[in-house]
Amino acid sequence: MIEETLDQTVDEIKENDFSNVAVIDKPRLGVITETIKELLIPIDGVPKEAPISNRFRLPNAVIELRPIDKDTWHGKTGNDNFDRGSTIECAVFKSQYQTGLTQNEKDFLEAATGFDLSPNFNLHKDHPFYGTLIGRVKLENRTLIFDLSIPLDFIKYKLCIANPLVANSLEDFNTGITPLATHYIHSEEDVEATEIRLMSYIKEANKILFELAPKEQRMLLAVLNNSDVSNLGEEGVEAKLLAIIQKDVHRFINTSKEPKQLLQSKALLISAIAKNIVGMFDNAYSYNSVNLGHDLESSAKYLINPEQQGLRMQIIEHVRNK
Repeated sequence: MIEETLDQTVDEIKENDFSNVAVIDKPRLGVITETIKELLIPIDGVPKEAPISNRFRLPNAVIELRPIDKDTWHGKTGNDNFDRGSTIECAVFKSQYQTGLTQNEKDFLEAATGFDLSPNFNLHKDHPFYGTLIGRVKLENRTLIFDLSIPLDFIKYKLCIANPLVANSLEDFNTGITPLATHYIHSEEDVEATEIRLMSYIKEANKILFELAPKEQRMLLAVLNNSDVSNLGEEGVEAKLLAIIQKDVHRFINTSKEPKQLLQSKALLISAIAKNIVGMFDNAYSYNSVNLGHDLESSAKYLINPEQQGLRMQIIEHVRNK
């Protein structure tokens, strides 16, 4: 059936007798089929009545899908990370598979592979391609290579970039555009642009740091490290903040821009916990049997409440005197 479709496509092109066509190399169909046919592809301009192979050509490009280094429960990262990864299927939204394919891409790939790439989702019936093992992608803890000149690789690449577990770039993940991503599309151009943006972020963070008074620097470090830093000298505080800027500049900037009162409240709670003044029981923060919140964020916001300023002052005095 595939050979007949491709034969017919070539015959249609010859009958139309386009003058601006070029013969491309035999397409590689990967593990799908051994069918090999020459397709004629127009170089400039595509008439509306042109056959499928004239409306789209597979790009001659290789894409790297790289894993994102994240904190893990076992503490292993990079090549030492032994997580098995996850297998993703084509996402579904409003009864449609999010294939990422345009109509021309779909038509071409169906003709080239014989697969049914219809985006229609049926709850009671597995999709003939996206509902099968070959229509899935395993995101392992290693770099995945997609040769976009191979139809199956192109289909899977498009499936990946339509999934929230894959970021279009590492920058998209770092800035929170795709917070669920475990992998990202690597691009040398993106790397260069990211490095330029990173330098600007570091410059901004250094400016923020050196505009803070020593007391404010100490408060910020306590919140960033979620630990009491009252025993550190000023130089030690500054050195640790500079290290955080180099390691996670986005977290530094975002935390430094939190409301000052909220940062003060968080730093107070961290000191109070270190001195056993505020307790943590069953994922709840409490002071003298008063439930403050279920985590640092909610407890700090509770103490900001104007109605709780008396309680806040009690904790401050308790911390000072201990």
